Amino acid sequence: MEQKKEQHKVVPKSVYIILTLMILAVVGLLLFFLLKGSDYAGSALQNGITAAKASYQESKEQAKQDAQEAYARKAKDQYKVQVSSNISILSVQETANLNVLECQTSDYFYHEDKERAITACLKVTGTGKFTVNLRNAEYCVDQERCVVFIRLPQPVFEYTGETNEESLYFDKDSTVHIGSFEIGNGTTQEGSDILDVLRSEASEKLSTALSSDADLQYSESAKESAVKLLTELVKAANPDVPDVTVDISFME
Repeated sequence: MEQKKEQHKVVPKSVYIILTLMILAVVGLLLFFLLKGSDYAGSALQNGITAAKASYQESKEQAKQDAQEAYARKAKDQYKVQVSSNISILSVQETANLNVLECQTSDYFYHEDKERAITACLKVTGTGKFTVNLRNAEYCVDQERCVVFIRLPQPVFEYTGETNEESLYFDKDSTVHIGSFEIGNGTTQEGSDILDVLRSEASEKLSTALSSDADLQYSESAKESAVKLLTELVKAANPDVPDVTVDISFME
């Protein structure tokens, strides 16, 4: 019997090559989409985090604003009677001179009379004060914002005299006088006459010295004291307006 030979189909190599290229292309596309998908996912995650932070910050600011508004409403309800009160400065305007600062200085004064053998010593303290004339001030009241604006004249210094005098005089015959107290024998009237001269000298010298010191050393302290005292006066005159603000300046 004649055997039939099996016939085998031969696949061209080009087919394998095409199939291989197609597989590589598919794998490449899959990798491309996987990478792109990863980038999209990362971007989406970052956008989500950014949005979450922004939302948190916005919520935080909103909560803060809500709390402030709630506090303001509560304060307004609590002080609604006081807020409706008018600020009064009539009693302040009626005050003529406000004493804002007192100052003093001391010195020793000596005199020797060789002919009468008398030596005198006197310690004197000179005093002065700064005042502000509130009637010459300018006032402006802002009822809506509870603010009182005041422009004050400059504080004025006034020498008020001598206090705390301590006298000591004695003669060279060993008689000592301390005030009205006398030890030994001496002429009290002669010592008193000299002390009167010294008192006149002390008044002139202390007045000049203290007035000069007032300009150089005490003027700023006087202004600070005036602001503090006047602020207290305005607040005391308006007990029903606890949140009143006092803005004080000085005229040139």
